[in-house]
Amino acid sequence: MGRVAVGVPLAGAVAMALGIDHAYWAMAAAVLVLHQGTDRSRTLRRGTERLLGTWVGLGLAGAILLLHPQGLWLAPLLALLQFVIEMLVVRNYALATVFITTAALTISSGTHSVDIGRLLLARGADTLIGCAVGVVVFLIAAHWQESTRLTDAIGRTLEAAAEVLPYVAAGDTTTLPARAARRDLQLAAMALMESDEAALAGSARHRCAAQQLLPAVAATEQLAYRTIAACWTIEHRGDGVAFGQSLFDERAADPAVRQLRDLAVAVRTGTAPPACTSTEAFIDDQIAELRQSLVDDR
Repeated sequence: MGRVAVGVPLAGAVAMALGIDHAYWAMAAAVLVLHQGTDRSRTLRRGTERLLGTWVGLGLAGAILLLHPQGLWLAPLLALLQFVIEMLVVRNYALATVFITTAALTISSGTHSVDIGRLLLARGADTLIGCAVGVVVFLIAAHWQESTRLTDAIGRTLEAAAEVLPYVAAGDTTTLPARAARRDLQLAAMALMESDEAALAGSARHRCAAQQLLPAVAATEQLAYRTIAACWTIEHRGDGVAFGQSLFDERAADPAVRQLRDLAVAVRTGTAPPACTSTEAFIDDQIAELRQSLVDDR
């Protein structure tokens, strides 16, 4: 969202400063490059596909605008273009962009005559500006935005697991607060996987950091999904309360919760993780693996 907030007005301002018509096309191109929040390689690919697809589509659009179809010719033509777009947009975005460009220019110019050369030049230049600005904004922003994304994701997942453990220990996984905590843990685990994939596809520095944190990521994911599985099991067992209590010792979940919170702080700050003592909890192995991975990283 931050990248879009910067890139979109900047692309429009550049297009307006250069005196190019339809500056909102540049803004739209910047949105299409940045809005998905993907990693570096996919962002660069999306920008390239958008640019090349648009430029190729300008040729097809120019041919159709020269023919200037009207009435019963125009309606089935637009329906055909829309059908082709829907068939291609998931499989091959670059090829779909060829027909997206053609359809957009045909719709906007189908009812009146236009200066075709000027229109095509404006579309091509605006798309170039929007894609270029989008990529530049991403590369600059990602340099600092992505630097702590993976460690923050690990920390959030550990904290979310710590919120769930008391419900597991009480055998209470069906109340609204328990379900909300489980949902937050699931979302945090999914965000962790996305962050890891983004780091592995990022710059050399981000890839190196992701490789170092790979054992910690794996241990955190195992811990998260084992906790979620425990919630599911308690919910579907007739002796759910007794089963939940059996997953911890007589001190319930408190020691495990404290260790997870301490590990979250350690991974975020890069400090030495606290000493790992057995909590007699069902996630002891994952806690020990996570701590060891953080020690090895140092």
